Amino acid sequence: QILLPVNGSPASRRAAEVSFVLARATGARVNALYVSQTDGHARTRSREEGVLKDIAQLAERYGVRLSTQISKRRAAAEAILTEARGRHGLIVMGVSPRPGEELFFGNTAAMVFRAWENPLLVIAS
Repeated sequence: QILLPVNGSPASRRAAEVSFVLARATGARVNALYVSQTDGHARTRSREEGVLKDIAQLAERYGVRLSTQISKRRAAAEAILTEARGRHGLIVMGVSPRPGEELFFGNTAAMVFRAWENPLLVIAS
């Protein structure tokens, strides 16, 4: 299975497209994970569900099997790693470079890079 962390960003959507191409070519299933770090207001929940609905429609166009879930954790990297361990052979993440002297994609990506020992495909914006 492929784990696809999503957040509604353009980089996340590009990562979804790449994961769907891989899934279609290999027959793998994709699990889209939205990590909610908010208080759960209806408007926020609607946005989260909208992101997952958009990803589901995209998966349908690619003809791949998709499951979706929302994780309620404070630390996105922890949620991604917890979901990935034991169930997924690949994580496909969309990332955006942060300004600075060194290449950096944010704390969540950095934590996943350090902790995940299996294949990880990073799609940069």
